[in-house]
Amino acid sequence: FKYVVKFSCLFSSCPELEDNLSVKMANKAGTPIPEATKLDLATKVEGVKVEELPGSSGSSQDFSCSICSTKFHLRNDLLKHFLQHGNNEIDYNGRPKAPEVTVPKTVSSSGGAAKTTMIQCEWCPDKFKDISRAIQHKHRKHANILVNYYCEYCGKQFPLRISLIRHQFTCSEQKEASADTNCLPIYNCILCEARFMTAAAKATHEKNTHFASIPTTIVPPPSKKIRMSNNGEWCSLYYCHLCGAEYSMKHNLKKHLENYHTLEERTKFPSAGIIKCKLCDALFHTKNAYLVHNLHHSKDDIYVNSEKERLQMVHKVDQDLDLNRIHIPTTMKLTSKGQIPKKYLHLMPSVKVGGPKGRPGGKHKKKRVGKKVAPPPLAVKKVEPKKVVNPLFEKRPKNFGIGQNVQPKRDLARFVKWPKYIRIQRHKSVLQKRLKVPPPVNQFTQTADKQTAVQLFKLLEKYRPESELAKKARLRAAAEAKAKGKEAPPSKKPNTIRSGTNTVTKLVEQKKASLVVIAHDVDPIELVLFLPALCRKMGVPYVIVKGKARLGVLVRRKTCTCVCLTQVDGNDRVTLGKLVETVKNNYNERYDEIRKHWGGGLLGFKSIARQRKLEKAKARELAQKHA
Repeated sequence: FKYVVKFSCLFSSCPELEDNLSVKMANKAGTPIPEATKLDLATKVEGVKVEELPGSSGSSQDFSCSICSTKFHLRNDLLKHFLQHGNNEIDYNGRPKAPEVTVPKTVSSSGGAAKTTMIQCEWCPDKFKDISRAIQHKHRKHANILVNYYCEYCGKQFPLRISLIRHQFTCSEQKEASADTNCLPIYNCILCEARFMTAAAKATHEKNTHFASIPTTIVPPPSKKIRMSNNGEWCSLYYCHLCGAEYSMKHNLKKHLENYHTLEERTKFPSAGIIKCKLCDALFHTKNAYLVHNLHHSKDDIYVNSEKERLQMVHKVDQDLDLNRIHIPTTMKLTSKGQIPKKYLHLMPSVKVGGPKGRPGGKHKKKRVGKKVAPPPLAVKKVEPKKVVNPLFEKRPKNFGIGQNVQPKRDLARFVKWPKYIRIQRHKSVLQKRLKVPPPVNQFTQTADKQTAVQLFKLLEKYRPESELAKKARLRAAAEAKAKGKEAPPSKKPNTIRSGTNTVTKLVEQKKASLVVIAHDVDPIELVLFLPALCRKMGVPYVIVKGKARLGVLVRRKTCTCVCLTQVDGNDRVTLGKLVETVKNNYNERYDEIRKHWGGGLLGFKSIARQRKLEKAKARELAQKHA
């Protein structure tokens, strides 16, 4: 037999809900409930009516609550559960409710009663007007308490229970899951006792809270190969040990391993052994990865011989922990027992032990051995140790208002009277934007891209002219050899770059120049204005780069208008051929297109605003005429 236990609305004194609370249950043996048990049940819970269901089978089943569908094996547990519903201790999903915040009444200045929400600390009787002060109080006074609250729908962490309650009113994930009333927390954190409704909330919690406990993806060490980036800085190169992909940043390789390789592939040890590259010492688990890696090698690669050399060339070395970003205090406070705090033990070489006001922490002073140090002069003041300030609380002065004694810092650069040469430079740059620039002058604004410029200057560095010191040493060595009676064999003149407008023009006319490099900021521009047209007519490749000062460094002068290469060594002919091909495509073959484009003609903000104002006025007049 089965019985239906009907409860009258004992909890809210509403007779309309009397038939809404019911539960089907049977004892485990499947026998009818005796009359004594029915009377006992009715006396324990007021307002209970027990009725027998005829025709029901005697199979045993669990007792389930009709409000939250929670199942129980014992009848007494179900009765206690109903009493919790009646006392409003649990919600309609069977979860315990958070304590409500008390709202005391305070008398306002006008005489009426105004309600203010006071937030009480969970660990002491202090009360606060807003959540931010309550959170600051927790971090200051209860720093040792590590209790936090988590939203079971989105996984966010909150330091106070009241902040979690306020968040639940606006949580978008909770609104989506509110339709399913029988949904219970089914995802448990693997590192703590937190429970969540969705897998996404659990993942967010583990990522933000237990990021140090979850094992991270192991990234192979960098290879000995280095490369210059687009910023002009040297960087180490990383290779994936599973597929041979090349990366210049450790973070990108880590993301590649997580997205494209499974955990089993990353943790499995290679059966055929580890393969090591002979050139860059990179490690690989498969032969296919090693073959793909070999495609990245070329004759122009640069390698480091040791980690010490890497630190000298590569400024940004990827580290799991950058010690330069950690603030190391110069003084510290000892514990009540006169011991050093544990958090400073790993910083002992750079920490000076001191008391609260610079006094030594120990009770007994050690006697000094040897000569006494002379006292400092009277003019030198005693340096007081800096107090350790909590970085969570920023000190903000509050006298920045109107009429206060301290005014905020303002940028006064526009009030500075700059030197005349700077004003001339600025006026010139503004005029070049405002006035129409003809195509022969405008072509010097189209300079080579960064990658091409880096490769070009890398090649030109090898053919710099001989310095005065090197020339002096060479002539002295030749004179000494001649004085000793040794005649040195005539050496071939080394290949160098030729500089100067007259020299470069003569070489272009004789078709001896292999590549001409012109600066974009020559003043006056008429000095090199004819050079691109001459190079195109004679079939000589030319390129325009930024910086006459940069060309001047190559020829050991202050500035230089143009340089050219006539011949190069056999090792650099392939590199020169690639550069010449790129330069011809970008400059020589695009000459007809470049000579049609004018430059300048850009108006300022005031002129644009004035034109818009005139256009609006004209449109308004036309509208009035048509009306």
